[in-house]
Amino acid sequence: MKNREITIKLLKAIHQCLRKDMPGVREICRELLERGGLDYQDNCFLLFVFGEYVRITEDLRFLEEMRQRAEKLQAQVMEEWQKPHSSLSGEEADHYASNAGMAYGGLYNSNLYIKNEQITRMINGMKNYAYATYTDAGKLVSVKGKKEVKADLLWVCVPFGLFNPEDLVLVEAVKEMTGQLSAYENALLGWYFAEKADYPRAKMHLEKAGDDEAATAVKEIIREKLMQAGAIKESPVIHVPYGNFNRYQPRNYERCPWNPKDGEEVTVFAATWPIRYDEPVYVLAETDGGQRKEIQGIYREETGNYSFALGAFQGGTRISYSFRAGDFRSETYEFRVLKKESIKDIEILDIKEDRIALLLTSVSGNGYLGELRNEGGRMDFGIRDAVEKAEVSHVYQEKDCKIKALPDGNGGMAIEKDGFRINIENIYFWIEDQTVFSTGIKIASGEEEGFYGFGERYNHINQRGNLVDVYVYNQYKDQGIKTYIPMPYFLSSDGYGIHLPTNCYTTFDLCRSFEKSYVIETQMQNFEMNCFIGTPKEVIGQFTALTGKPEMIPEWAFGPWMSSNNWDSEAEVRKQVELTKQHDIPSTVLVIEAWSDEATYYIFNDAVYKENDGGNAFGYEDFHFPEWGRWPDPKGMVSYLHENGLKCILWQIPIIKYINSLHHLQKDKDEAYATEHGYCVKKKDGTPYRMPEGWFTNSLLFDYTSEEASKWWFDKRDYLVSDIKVDGFKTDGGEFVFGDELQFSDGTTGKEMRNEYPNLYISKYYEYIREARKGMVFSRAGFTGAAKSPAHWAGDEKSTFSAFKRNLCAGINAGISGVPFWGWDLAGFSGEIPGAELFVRSTAMAAFCPIMQYHAESKAEFNQDRTPWNIAERRNAPWVIEDYRYFAKLRMAMIPYIMEQAEISAETGIPLMRAMIIEFPEDRKCRDIFDQYLFGSDLLVAPVVEEGKMERTVYVPEGMWINIFNNKEYVGNREYTMESDVHEIIVLQRADSKWHFETDKEKMKVYKREK
Repeated sequence: MKNREITIKLLKAIHQCLRKDMPGVREICRELLERGGLDYQDNCFLLFVFGEYVRITEDLRFLEEMRQRAEKLQAQVMEEWQKPHSSLSGEEADHYASNAGMAYGGLYNSNLYIKNEQITRMINGMKNYAYATYTDAGKLVSVKGKKEVKADLLWVCVPFGLFNPEDLVLVEAVKEMTGQLSAYENALLGWYFAEKADYPRAKMHLEKAGDDEAATAVKEIIREKLMQAGAIKESPVIHVPYGNFNRYQPRNYERCPWNPKDGEEVTVFAATWPIRYDEPVYVLAETDGGQRKEIQGIYREETGNYSFALGAFQGGTRISYSFRAGDFRSETYEFRVLKKESIKDIEILDIKEDRIALLLTSVSGNGYLGELRNEGGRMDFGIRDAVEKAEVSHVYQEKDCKIKALPDGNGGMAIEKDGFRINIENIYFWIEDQTVFSTGIKIASGEEEGFYGFGERYNHINQRGNLVDVYVYNQYKDQGIKTYIPMPYFLSSDGYGIHLPTNCYTTFDLCRSFEKSYVIETQMQNFEMNCFIGTPKEVIGQFTALTGKPEMIPEWAFGPWMSSNNWDSEAEVRKQVELTKQHDIPSTVLVIEAWSDEATYYIFNDAVYKENDGGNAFGYEDFHFPEWGRWPDPKGMVSYLHENGLKCILWQIPIIKYINSLHHLQKDKDEAYATEHGYCVKKKDGTPYRMPEGWFTNSLLFDYTSEEASKWWFDKRDYLVSDIKVDGFKTDGGEFVFGDELQFSDGTTGKEMRNEYPNLYISKYYEYIREARKGMVFSRAGFTGAAKSPAHWAGDEKSTFSAFKRNLCAGINAGISGVPFWGWDLAGFSGEIPGAELFVRSTAMAAFCPIMQYHAESKAEFNQDRTPWNIAERRNAPWVIEDYRYFAKLRMAMIPYIMEQAEISAETGIPLMRAMIIEFPEDRKCRDIFDQYLFGSDLLVAPVVEEGKMERTVYVPEGMWINIFNNKEYVGNREYTMESDVHEIIVLQRADSKWHFETDKEKMKVYKREK
């Protein structure tokens, strides 16, 4: 810092901007703009602060007064940003990434109102310049041409915004910022983690930052951000019993468990400021029976918090507790321990042709009304709220009934239909303040019974032995049993299926706690269970008839898709189309993710326009698309795609984005209008809900339950469809509802919407694009009935053979769960590109998958595209192009077969990608096979999923089968070792199939034989 005093003054001005304490900022800007003669970094800081002042105050008079001086500074920074300068920390002159970041933020912010086109042109190329100049081995580096990473690099992010906190190359760089850090470096890391909403680490670095003057100025900024986020409060102890309502990633200051049950050990956690408090921290706990205890907290170094073991309590007990630290006393928190109430007796009250009324009596004498109903091919069992037994009328009349309820005298009963029986061993309730909190039901299980479905699950297809919960969740890679598309539904190998018609949190303990029983527990208000009876196909048919048959997707969706996050300009899109034509590779869909301004998500990047008040929509004619911009002719580009046989799908997200540093004027106006009119989800107190963690932290979540809000939202996107003629939307995300008490316009709460929100959001897009263009959506998240808004893909995954296997499980489970139009990012999309072997093995499998698509995550030092030509070049494997071309052309040839089978899926719910157990339920060897499946009714697909293997074991089920590539015949009901080199895949066809597959690359044709 050449002029430390000025730099610190400008850092303090940034702090004042955060606090909206603007008069002092105005005077700092005036003083320094009039003084002139500042060094490079201070000029960047000053331009940034000047832009913040004008944006926050809308003081256009001051803007005009200072315009010429600001423009002079802009010109200086534009001239100097690529020249060597010393670093802000005083290192000798060089090409520092931090200095490029400062130039970007200063020029961007100051140009929000000045609108110098030359600056806009320049800053739009700065991030690509940074990727080319300051990356090495997948991470950002501090100095051009060197490998070193220092904390000073973080100026590219805070506050200057050249990179976002979540940009992967920055995340990888931060991992190397370890060891002995100075006060200044700790302060920068604290600022970075505060922007990233990683508040525990922000606080840790804040505490280590020391009292260096520059570090102190940054520390004030961090404190302000943490105070605004609620991570630091006026009180030194932070405790939020439910944390962020994230069941998988608890905060370090919540209660565990959230809702304790009878006899369950309770621990409360608290964070303090400072992280390790100067005095002991105590919790004072008292039961409603007068028992009191004071517990000294145990400091946990690894998590930076205090734990307090309260112990276990009897059900029904009310516990109040508060924290004490020195003179501080916290507010008082309370919880009521859930009391278990089991059913001890079930009586039949009435029998009618299709209904049996029941009285369930608990061990405490409470009565509950139950009902068993015959609903065509299924039995429904429901329980309503508690009733006074004296009010129940016994009107038992013996009548012929298609169903039976057979109480066992011990609180259980068998339910029976058409000779099929389910044995309910126990029914119980968890009671909170005389209200049913959740209902549990324990059901006998056969020793070899398998459980399949539960939505899109990655860990396996048979979940016996697992605890499966129903909770929409964005798990970035390595999903395990977590999923974007859960469902309270399973298919049993014993000839039935179970579905709970609820969107509330539900768990399935599948013979994990009890070897011969499974337990379902759900937080639905009135328990209801659908029991489907029949073969797997019949069960899936009944389930989808109840929850919604799949909507058919357009024929063009069954061709090969091409996609990459790196295609961020019209020139790049056209280049990729020309390459696919040059290589004679067919494709029918092109997805563009990085098309928008990354703020409004409905305006093309670099579009020039006059901002409106946020209430009105733009038309295509309201935009000027400059030739120098990334998207000079969106309408012409989409026409070009259509002329080349490609449909165009644009990426979307259901938020109004929080931008951590650099603001966007139209986005800010849209946000102000939406919040004023109540278009976003609200907290219980009526204030706007901001997403508390994860992807798009602090962003607003849009409320599609309001028709007025939805109209406003889609009016803003209408020009994309009506003028530009896009064909669909990639509707990403939706796993953003954290909090049971969140409020939606239609009266629903976060408790219901945690799981339901993706369906709501995606269905609105689907209805819109289907009506306007007969188009489709392509979504990551969903819930029961997701297939009514097709199609879906498997989310974020690595480029490994292990991930390949997990995605096979996900696709098979999705199909069992009524989602037939599904795909994955073949060979993965994250990190370093796949090897040639993995890419071709995955390509071959994807050719026999409902959706065939490649996709890549983001930019890095080298091209991360999963295009066959990029894989061929980077892996020095030119044969990849030939192999991909072969399978893409085979895919196109198979469209008549795929269309026929897809129509069957839409009509029946039976998936395109079928688990072996669906087609061969009586064959026990088919029950746990996850790495081979049926593609439609006639093809058995067995990809090689082990690296380096050139053969695999294939179980061939009953019947005669023929390999479509070499015509070898196989007799069923036995295993074979089949060869399959890297260019091949094993696909067997039923010998009696009416379809004919000619697979020679010179003569490729698939058609149905005439009778």
